[in-house]
Amino acid sequence: MQKIWLLSSFVLMIISSSNQVNQIHAQGIERQAKYSHISLEEQNSTIDKLNSDDKVVQSETAKLILERPNLYIPPVLYDLSNYLYSIDRKREAAIWFYTAQLRARYDANRCNDQTAAQAVAVLNQHYGPQINKYGFADITNLEFIVYEAIDYVSENLEEYDHQWINLHGMGAFVNEDQELSKPESEWELIKSKTVADYLEGFKEAMNSMKN
Repeated sequence: MQKIWLLSSFVLMIISSSNQVNQIHAQGIERQAKYSHISLEEQNSTIDKLNSDDKVVQSETAKLILERPNLYIPPVLYDLSNYLYSIDRKREAAIWFYTAQLRARYDANRCNDQTAAQAVAVLNQHYGPQINKYGFADITNLEFIVYEAIDYVSENLEEYDHQWINLHGMGAFVNEDQELSKPESEWELIKSKTVADYLEGFKEAMNSMKN
């Protein structure tokens, strides 16, 4: 499996345009018929509610997500992180940001279309700056946060449709015969390697900052 995640992802502080993030959440894209069964309507509705002008709707939506976070695709967890940060639950926001980041990488790694990984970069660029600013202000706290996120991903099964990532690669628009995702028999190994690579990258980042 190609290792596509670099050390720089942990310190990425570039803000992407809102149009790019809207594309991550978009439903109305023209894609091949083989992608038609992948529906993000409910997930996108949850994101809309998290961004509602109604604070009660926002709060209730966040509460629902936190009750069963494994049901939600990484973009929802990224947005949950953003909401929690906005109400000054910053440590909790950071945990869900890094959880979303790691799960998004896992989903990208089990997708056959490598161009789909661009979605992860866009999400990190959009949601990462405030979290990284908070996290890197206290390295010891950041280590606890990232390890907590890694443990959560390692110990929990994903209950959402991982194929959300497939909609954001070139394969969704061009005529390709390949399967959308790698065989399920490979997922356990892909996940363990994704987690190991993520942990290795984080340790390298911490060592470079401490030395």
